[in-house]
Amino acid sequence: MSNTGNTELATGALSHLSVELGTELHTVTDAHKLQRLVEHLWQIIDHIDTLDDIAKDNDIFYREHVRKWQEKRHEYVKSDGYSLFIVNA
Repeated sequence: MSNTGNTELATGALSHLSVELGTELHTVTDAHKLQRLVEHLWQIIDHIDTLDDIAKDNDIFYREHVRKWQEKRHEYVKSDGYSLFIVNA
């Protein structure tokens, strides 16, 4: 297969992956949508900060709960390793 064929295959795969990930962040111009996204992500960070206060002497508790909260970011934003995508934008 020629390099052109490989490029077309890679482009098609990337395009399919992009559809599954959501809308590329840099293309979103709706200020309200972006504001809600920032607020959701801020809440996740705030929960993690609160966990730090709660679990001062319990590293295992802290790590288990932080893992759960950090996974929630994928409900709002995903990445293909190169770009950010807003889920359901």
